[in-house]
Amino acid sequence: MHRSTSRRPLLDAIHSGAWKTLLGTLITAGVTFGLLNAEQATVVNNIVAAAATLLTMITSAVAQWHILGKAEPAVTPVADPRDDAGTPLRPSSSS
Repeated sequence: MHRSTSRRPLLDAIHSGAWKTLLGTLITAGVTFGLLNAEQATVVNNIVAAAATLLTMITSAVAQWHILGKAEPAVTPVADPRDDAGTPLRPSSSS
């Protein structure tokens, strides 16, 4: 499977689900046609489940880092607000 280098980790996670579906289908077919016994299928299923769990954790972290990288520069910090030139923002003195 080709790993996407796009900046759309959620879409990448959706696309990556296809291999899990295919592998699950192959495992089921292996058991059905006697290529794998039930114990072997359980081991393979556990490995697939562990990989899917790790993939979910990694994609969630990538999505959060992506949001942080895009949103943080667009937010004015409350503790030390400044304009684009770095000049401190002051309250308006007009009444």
